[in-house]
Amino acid sequence: MGASEISYYVMPGLKHREIRFEQVIRTVCDVMKADRLKVLTPNRSKQLVFARNMCYFIFRRYFSMTLKEIGQAFDRDHTTIIHGIMTFQNDIECIKFYKTQFQEVQQTLGLHTNNKKLNILTLN
Repeated sequence: MGASEISYYVMPGLKHREIRFEQVIRTVCDVMKADRLKVLTPNRSKQLVFARNMCYFIFRRYFSMTLKEIGQAFDRDHTTIIHGIMTFQNDIECIKFYKTQFQEVQQTLGLHTNNKKLNILTLN
C-alpha cells in the first residue's frame, strides 16, 4: 500500500470530518517548513527526519495504522517506523520547540480529541 492508495480517514465524533493522508503530510511540512516532496525521500536532514517521525507518530497514534502500513506508505521498514516513533516521543519531551510544533499540527488537523483512535477508510 503506497501513499497514493491511502485515500482518507474519518475521525469518529467529528461529524463527517475527513483527513487525507496527503493533508497530514502537508500540514506537518507546512508547520516544519519542510519540503513535502523530500519527506518521502531517504534524505536524512534533521528537519526532514523530524517531520517524517511526526507523521509516523500521527498515523500510528491517531489513525491506528500498523507499522507495516506506515512503512509501506513511506517506503520504509517497520523497524525504521518504530525507531522514528520512539525518537519523536523523546524529542517532544526534551525539546520544547518540537513540542510546540507538534501541538500546532495537532490543532491544525483537529487531533485534540478524547478519541485517540481514528478509523481508516480507503477508496479503491
